[in-house]
Parts: sequence; structure tokens; C-alpha cells
Amino acid sequence: GDELVVVDPAKLHVVDRVAVGHLPTAVVAGFGAVWILNRGDGTLSHVDARTRRLVATLAPDAIPNDLTIDRHGVWIAGPPRGAVRPPLEVADLERVDPRTGAVDRRFETTTGASALAAGGGSLWSTGYLGRGVRGAARSDALTGAMSKVDIEIYGDLVAADDEAVYWIASIGSRVARVSTRTGRLTASMTLATDASLAAGNVPPNPTDAAVGG
Repeated sequence: GDELVVVDPAKLHVVDRVAVGHLPTAVVAGFGAVWILNRGDGTLSHVDARTRRLVATLAPDAIPNDLTIDRHGVWIAGPPRGAVRPPLEVADLERVDPRTGAVDRRFETTTGASALAAGGGSLWSTGYLGRGVRGAARSDALTGAMSKVDIEIYGDLVAADDEAVYWIASIGSRVARVSTRTGRLTASMTLATDASLAAGNVPPNPTDAAVGG
């Protein structure tokens, strides 16, 4: 239905619906608003969290693969519109000013970032790293300087806060924890025990992740 659905967390029922762009896939909240990535038309919907009304539909220069939020704005990652190179090999990181809706910071990268999270003053992504390598990367939110992060798995989902970033392998059902201060792997765990798999249970196959509390 191309809608943002608002659920009352206490009564657990739908209290409102807001029409957004085509094929909404990802949602983040911050700056008194809700931001929705519309995969079908490559736009970003800005919804007022108090009035639950659509404020604007933004079409940034990059076609968003994913979005995240930090204390300075809303970040998106995706190939630039009209890019000549294959979309898996190039992506821009763009920050949207939540007050104006304009892009106020842009970094060109050689990674086709498909998942993005913000934490500890950095942007954490998964994508193509060049020379046939796909994996995790860290980008400085001030300079855009990018470096590879060794997480020992292929994490196609990512979530972060200011202390740690978590990459999740949806197929392998594993989680890797990296310190946002050092950029190094600190812990790794499976989402399915050997006993569970031996019993014939289906692995979790997660599709998204969040960090909080």
C-alpha cells in the first residue's frame, strides 16, 4: 500500500497511516521526524512525527540503498543517478540536513554500499571493496576516509550505536561485534546453536537489525 503505519506501543494497534513513496523499505526516526527510504522510486519521505503528516519527498543525487541517522543528519548510501559504472562498484554517502532537506555533505566512494549504519563518529557499511572483494568498511563521517574492517564473516546487515557496530550474516546466521573506537572485532556469535540445527530447526535468516537499550 506504499504507506507508513503508525502503531501505538502501549495498546499495540494501528493509530494512523501515512502515504509515502513507492515500495518503502527502511525507516529511521530522529529530529522530530520519521524518514522512509522508498526503494521503488529512489526517494526519501520526511514525515512529521507529531502531526503524522508528510512534510516532503526528497530525491537526493544518490539512489538510496539504505539510510541511517546520526546527531548531525540523515545519511543515505547508494549509486549516483546516471552512474556509468555498475551500481555494485560505486556509491555515494550523502547526508541530508533535517531542517532544510538539502544534502549538506557528500562523499564519493569505490564501494557499492548496500547496508549502512552510523555510530562513534563513523559510517559503517557493507559492499564491494574493489578487486573482487566484498565486505565491511568504515568511513569517517567528517572526511569520508574509508578503510576495510575485518569481521571474519560477510555481514549483509549492519546496526550501530556509539560503542559498537554489529554486522549480521543473514545466510550464515552469525553476528560480529566491532568496537567503534578501535574498528576491531571484539566478539562473534552464531544465531543458531548446533543442537538446534541438529534437531532440524530452520536457521533464523534475519532480514534487519537494530541496536537499543
